[in-house]
Amino acid sequence: MNRALAIFIISTLLYMLPAGANAVSVGDGGVTSSIADDNENAAEALFLSVFENSDEEATALEEAHEQWEQLHSQPLDINAVGLDELLTIPGVSADVAKDILLYRRRYGKIQSIDELQLMKYIDINMQRYLKTVLCVDNSAYAPWNSKERWKASFKDVRHQIFATASIPTYYRAGDKGATSEGAMGTNKYANKYLGDPVKHSLRYTMNIGKYLQVNLTGAKMAGEPFFSNGNNFGYDRYAYNIVAREIGKVQYMMLGQFRGRFGLGLVLNNNLSMGKQSMLNVVSRQACAFTPHTSTNDFKHLQGAAAKIVLNNVTIAPFVSYRYIDATLNADSTISTILSSSYHRTATERQKKNNATQMTMGTHIGYDGGALGTFNWSVGASVLYTHLNKAINPVYSKADTVSAGKVYRIYNATGQNFWNASVNYQLEGSIITFTGETAIGNNGAMATLNSLIWNVSNKVQLTAVQRYYAYNYNAFYASAINDGGGVQNETSGLLAVKWYATEDLIVNAYSDIAYHPYQRFRVSKDSYTTDHCVEATLTKPKWTFSTRYRLRTKQQDAPANSGIAKGTLVNMTYHRLRLAALYSNERWTARCTCEGIINQDSHKGIIISPSAGYNITKKWDVYVNAAYFNTDDYDTRVYNYERGMRFFINNSSFYGHGMRASLLVKADITRWLTARVKAACTKYFDRSTIGTAERQIFSSQQTDIDVQLQIKL
Repeated sequence: MNRALAIFIISTLLYMLPAGANAVSVGDGGVTSSIADDNENAAEALFLSVFENSDEEATALEEAHEQWEQLHSQPLDINAVGLDELLTIPGVSADVAKDILLYRRRYGKIQSIDELQLMKYIDINMQRYLKTVLCVDNSAYAPWNSKERWKASFKDVRHQIFATASIPTYYRAGDKGATSEGAMGTNKYANKYLGDPVKHSLRYTMNIGKYLQVNLTGAKMAGEPFFSNGNNFGYDRYAYNIVAREIGKVQYMMLGQFRGRFGLGLVLNNNLSMGKQSMLNVVSRQACAFTPHTSTNDFKHLQGAAAKIVLNNVTIAPFVSYRYIDATLNADSTISTILSSSYHRTATERQKKNNATQMTMGTHIGYDGGALGTFNWSVGASVLYTHLNKAINPVYSKADTVSAGKVYRIYNATGQNFWNASVNYQLEGSIITFTGETAIGNNGAMATLNSLIWNVSNKVQLTAVQRYYAYNYNAFYASAINDGGGVQNETSGLLAVKWYATEDLIVNAYSDIAYHPYQRFRVSKDSYTTDHCVEATLTKPKWTFSTRYRLRTKQQDAPANSGIAKGTLVNMTYHRLRLAALYSNERWTARCTCEGIINQDSHKGIIISPSAGYNITKKWDVYVNAAYFNTDDYDTRVYNYERGMRFFINNSSFYGHGMRASLLVKADITRWLTARVKAACTKYFDRSTIGTAERQIFSSQQTDIDVQLQIKL
């Protein structure tokens, strides 16, 4: 632990050494945006307000936060951004994106970011949010191959470094240095982790003007080795890429690690895998976009080269990728499971690291057909090919039979070579828009997703979504609106309504009924799920109030000791109510959320979480968060969001009875150095230990200290 800390501090100090004077002006005019970096409390509160009622999984919200942070650090020029790039902004719907483009076509170049308030579908809350990721760039544009462009770019070289460490004040059962005697007796997990308990990362970004960007991120999770046990290059995982923009007909190209989305995501969408609520925002818009992968999460990204080429009305987006992947192997060396956790803390976990390779290549070709009567039409085609160096066999059995626990995996991907192809299409009018994608896999299985949007009036919009995903359809990088956890084994119909009740009040509601024709995890036969939701958001100049009610019912096998015959399906029903209020002005942000859940067995859960941030001066920020939670069991768990270090989010789930509190302080020490320190503590009232196995903490509370240095040169 001490050695890792020393290396972390030394590497940080080395990066702090000035590398000479660097200009920060951009062209002739510069960049203007209305959200200052010195009020992070307000900026992050605006991000959260967009997802306040989304009910997303923690990992999905982390992906959205990561992408938002990247855009917040390097805002997009509102006058140059295209539709596909707008749709890569987390929380931005097709209506909002089209509103910005329509305004530009009608009135020409946007002179001020405040013109967002003149756009039809952009309410006050969305205006504030967009100001954190969009800017007006008044610098001069020059041809990509001109000396003036590159001369100006190399005069405007900016470096940004984030060095972050999370230091626990306790030992987990598997940590080096943990006692062999725990609270419950002998600790059989002592010293199983190969590395020290500190989690740390280093992130570097270099911008050469606005056309060239270099990203490098290295990360180590708690318990992973650092410059030891095979990690000869220090960090356990790295993310790296070079992005070049506006090179003639090439809108952008990327070398290194990246993510992408084609069409509606039935073939490729590892760009941002959000839940149903957020997917509804973009289900009416086909897209073709790549984004740089800069996350410490080492799963589902692509690694190689990608480009987007625009030739008049034709868009071409080819890519090629080759990377190592973590996998659990069967006894015959075939792949049982491709792993997504990316943990390499123990000898067992490290044995699964880089056990296979995955080569993927593909392209998307889109054509914008322009006007067809009162409609605009467009079509596109996508194709993807994947090769694994080892065959995947998810239901391997020595006796050539499938165990009961693996039956639901029979129709998962099997073999070494896979391809997927799709056609996406759109017919867009002022009142009605029809959008869809239909895909096929190498085994002949199909998937189709279609939506119809009807703008009934200026205040009411109706959406109908149909989806059919065959039980044996497989696509490694697919992600689209679903209720079963993936693009497979689902037939569904969804109806949604958006009502602009007043200028300040928006009401959203949807009802989704899905049928799953084949077995799923913990479901031994065909089953149904239903999902009904209504939410209302009231936005005032300094206040945002929101409420959300969601009713979900899913069928699953009766518990083993319930007295119900084995294989009988029972309905699991969950009522969830969430209330939230957000206040924000030039210096203060305050937020309070209350959420309750109850199921069919009257098991309950509740969480109350107030938080506040204060911009003390231009150099000092402080943020505090508290949460009280009380749930009957894991199925009634609740979620709590709190601010963390830049590029990191804390959206943890809690069950049981306890409290959590955190304090974050930010200080601008010099013009080029910013420090952040956070202390957070969770206390349980109903247990003497936290966690299980190697992650078990022999105490009823855990306290972590996070430290981050940000350097701008």
